[in-house]
Amino acid sequence: MFKDQEQYFQLRHLLSDIICLAVVYVVLMPFSVSLLDFETSGGVFGNGLNYFGSLYFIVAPFFILSPLLIWKIITKRLKGRYPTQKGKILLILIVPVLCWGGILFDLQISLIKGLISVGLLLVILGGILILNRLYLAHSLASSHTSRFLIKNILITGTGPVAQKFFEYVQSHPQTGLRIAGFLTINDKNTDSNILGSKILGKIDDIADVIADHYVDCVVNPGEVQNAKDYGSIYMACATRGVDFITSRVLSEGVFYNVMQVSKETLGSIEFTIFKYVYRDPVQVFIKRIFDFSLSFVLIICSLPLWAAIAVSIKMTSRGPVFFRQMRVGRYGKPFMLYKFRSMVDGAEKMQKDLAKYNEMDGPAFKIKHDPRQTITGKFLRRTSLDELPQLLNVFKGDISLVGPRPAIPSEVEMYRPWERKRLSVCQGITCVWQVSGRNTIKFDEWMKLDLMYMENWSLVSDFQILLRTIPAVLLKKGAY
Repeated sequence: MFKDQEQYFQLRHLLSDIICLAVVYVVLMPFSVSLLDFETSGGVFGNGLNYFGSLYFIVAPFFILSPLLIWKIITKRLKGRYPTQKGKILLILIVPVLCWGGILFDLQISLIKGLISVGLLLVILGGILILNRLYLAHSLASSHTSRFLIKNILITGTGPVAQKFFEYVQSHPQTGLRIAGFLTINDKNTDSNILGSKILGKIDDIADVIADHYVDCVVNPGEVQNAKDYGSIYMACATRGVDFITSRVLSEGVFYNVMQVSKETLGSIEFTIFKYVYRDPVQVFIKRIFDFSLSFVLIICSLPLWAAIAVSIKMTSRGPVFFRQMRVGRYGKPFMLYKFRSMVDGAEKMQKDLAKYNEMDGPAFKIKHDPRQTITGKFLRRTSLDELPQLLNVFKGDISLVGPRPAIPSEVEMYRPWERKRLSVCQGITCVWQVSGRNTIKFDEWMKLDLMYMENWSLVSDFQILLRTIPAVLLKKGAY
């Protein structure tokens, strides 16, 4: 879990470096020759300046992305051992500098002017990298960091080893780890604090604490010894898809429903990590980049449609254009979901009176011919266009394009323990349920489809679901 977190942030930081360098590179290079008043004499390709001017925007992306390729090759050669941070930064700096030096050579710039230009480029690029890394480190340590980048850790026990672990995490906020609180093994001191962090309850309270404090993983530094307490911990984690991390050797019983087991060291403590829902950090990173990029493109391309829908909503009913509703995201963390308003203003207050007409079993609430729908709203719901603003949530990182549908808090409160496991991954706009009949599917089957998706997840399966979503929307299959 610690290495996965670190690898995800390494990729995130590297991409940030590449973007910063690309911006500087693209802005700086077209003007550098004229600004330094170089005199060129043609070069290897005839008129080197004209050659560079015509092909600059073709070759520049290669200059910027080539450090990624070199990093990948070195990583493979090292058999999984990653280059040091200084090594990666050196790679990112040296490739553009060498490329720029080659261009200057082709333009037959004098040695002194060439050295000045390369040196200036090196200083600017290096300065941008340093500023970018300082900003990233500050943003991760900040209390305003996106809650979906941070892992909330629950510590079982309050002894010296637990406190040592707490102090290590507190002193390394750049790891993206935060302490939600402690659980005490005995009945004492349940209302007190440990090192400024709250004791949230006893071991027996673990299920409620996980739900109430958005816990991503539970850490046992070795204080829990008896089988009963261990059973409570790992069953709560396994049922809800929360990582279980322990420094104690465990019996085979703890391997129930585990997807991955690994060993890692944090500080001076060696831990065994049990993941009941596993996501490869590289694939998660690629998924996030895909979500960010595609949602941005779709938002830009669909803006005229947004305007037309907004005008239609305002012309056919009173109230705001957008409907905002609190939904439950990954590990129960709440976020504000955006949709086009398809019902009369204040429709949520009317739901209690319509409960007897609910056509879904379980906690979900759906009515095929909902009397609260507006004229425009009926069309939006049937075509799923009311969900278009959720692209903003995808862009922000609240949800993904593909993942279990985010539920409202009142529905989550009625979930059975095993159903809460669907909250251990990023929620999404479309999912297996969406392309398999939607509202025609029973609630239990819906939950099982989500769990099946989680257990067999891959980038390929996400792409397949996206493709299946298109005919499902066009044919209005299961839409109310």
